[in-house]
Formats: sequence, structure tokens, C-alpha cells
Amino acid sequence: HVLLLLVKKGLSREEAYKMVQRLSHALQPGDHLRDQLYADKEVRDLLSKSEIDEVFSGKAHKQQIKKLIQNVTAGGQT
Repeated sequence: HVLLLLVKKGLSREEAYKMVQRLSHALQPGDHLRDQLYADKEVRDLLSKSEIDEVFSGKAHKQQIKKLIQNVTAGGQT
């Protein structure tokens, strides 16, 4: 989802991928990508802390799961 948000902010898919890849490859055991995103000036020029937090909140996944459950319990197709 970080990639999609960066693309939405104006980066090409390739630029967004390279940025996330760079940060991901710099992670050490115990590090969290969210913290790398907070600390990276290039990212912070594009994304606010609250936007980064939103990506890692799980809200989008929970909303999709809720829709799927509602669809299944209503007898619909997934």
C-alpha cells in the first residue's frame, strides 16, 4: 500500500518501487518499515506521518474483510 500511496502522490510506479525497495533493503532485524518511512526526508516530503500511519493501521484490510464477510453472509459471491 505504500507503493500505491506514493504513486497517488505523483511518483511513477518505478520511482515508488525503487524508494520502497531502498528503504526495505536498509532494514535491520527488529526494524520496522514505518520507522524508515518516517525518517526518510524524500518520503516525508511526499507523505505526512498520519498518511504513513494509515497505511500500517490495517483499516483498508479490515474494510475489505468486512465487505467479504457481508457478501458471503448475504449469499453473494466473493
